Amino acid sequence: MTDDLITKTRDQVVADYQRDYRLRCPDAAVGEGSIPYLDAVLLADQLMPLYANSIRAVRAQDDEQKTLEELRLEAERLRVPLAGAVGSTGYVRMTTAVGGTVLNHGQEAVVPTTRARFRAITGGLYLDGSQCALASVDTGPGANLPAGTVLQWSSPPAGCGLTCVVLVDSNGDGLTGGRDAEGREQILEAIRDARANPPGSGNAAEYRRWAKSTPGVQIEEVFAYPCAYGPGTTGWTFTVPPGATGSREPTALQVSLVREHVASLAPRTDLGFVLGLVPQYVEIGIELVWAQGAVGWADETPWPRYFERWAAVGSGALVVSGSTSPLAIEVDADNADRSTCGAPVPGQTWAFWDINNGGFVRKKVLTVAGAGPWTITFDGTFGASDTVYQPMVIQRVMPWSDSLAAIDPLVDAYFKTIGPGEVRAPTYLDGVRARRDPPLPKLWPNRITKALETSLEALAQVDSLDIVEGGDTVANVGLPPRLLRLSGIAVFPA
Repeated sequence: MTDDLITKTRDQVVADYQRDYRLRCPDAAVGEGSIPYLDAVLLADQLMPLYANSIRAVRAQDDEQKTLEELRLEAERLRVPLAGAVGSTGYVRMTTAVGGTVLNHGQEAVVPTTRARFRAITGGLYLDGSQCALASVDTGPGANLPAGTVLQWSSPPAGCGLTCVVLVDSNGDGLTGGRDAEGREQILEAIRDARANPPGSGNAAEYRRWAKSTPGVQIEEVFAYPCAYGPGTTGWTFTVPPGATGSREPTALQVSLVREHVASLAPRTDLGFVLGLVPQYVEIGIELVWAQGAVGWADETPWPRYFERWAAVGSGALVVSGSTSPLAIEVDADNADRSTCGAPVPGQTWAFWDINNGGFVRKKVLTVAGAGPWTITFDGTFGASDTVYQPMVIQRVMPWSDSLAAIDPLVDAYFKTIGPGEVRAPTYLDGVRARRDPPLPKLWPNRITKALETSLEALAQVDSLDIVEGGDTVANVGLPPRLLRLSGIAVFPA
């Protein structure tokens, strides 16, 4: 767009002024130090700020060229809700005397070591062991606290214990949801969506805008389902940016806050329902050939190779069938058929995908006992094996390569682009009735598409690659809607 705006450099302005002066006064001296030259320099100095402002004004017409502050102003003009920096929310377990205690709304608790502050969202009578909802006073990721953190009440009322303990939520987090303000890409996406789907008259786009305007909850995307429960009803759900466990499903407290906010804005004649989300777990199985120059498999003969989950004929996938510590497990075929899989031997180096934190961990086999199932111990000396992660029952065993580290980030990033599926079968979806908004499949797809395999195959470390499990998974149709969630990555030699 800036190509249509003609501006000159400082030197061009000076040269053009000298040329035009000579056209009118052919015998005039216009060289450096002359009066015309000094006039030209003065003119150039005056024009440069005007040219710079003109360029910026033209660029500001294109959202991609706008500064972060200009994007925020554009979002405000379009009434696009932005949560900004938000704090965390969650529950704590109360400790009280017999008969309980009366806690006021806004009662403050702090982390003794950091003095981070949290306030009770609701007040009332709380008995010993009951749950109390808290929200942080501070914003940003630093406001998130893991389950088990002990908080101390600043001024505990009569009958209230001095401390309370952060409880684990449905996603395995504690006090969660604290995040920094939206970045450029998030604001750009919100602006594009507002222009493509103008909200109004209680349509699906307006329900999505109402939900996104909930104070204190940063929402990744809202998904509406007109006529989800029949004519005159609107169902809606939402995702949040991934928490510590990678979950994008909102907590029960976040759902409650958003539901109450939407109910305060929607007409009382509307029948709106928050649908929640049900995770649908997907394991991605990959066979590949490492590219020349990449770090290949650690063992000359990698074990195990790929076997199908619960194979009807021959060996099934090699999995952890028992686990007692990070360095001691039992391995078996998931269908108990070990006829075609061979056997492990000491010295092999294996990989496991860390279910809790993502990424691959390495384990080097020290001893093998039994003829199958096999009792395995790993070498924990001198960094030969990871000594922290304890493999979980039924997760896959795979050979190790240092190049595995390139796989996990791409798979994880892809799953963050997935949205929930439909709530009604395709035959029911005439027009837009009960169809998800934003629509499928290009916006927030509800399935694993070829794009995942294409992005993985483009890695410099990969020569060729096939997704042999999970690559054609589609979120099941159902009420509430299903959201695909990564449960494991398994990589094997092709």
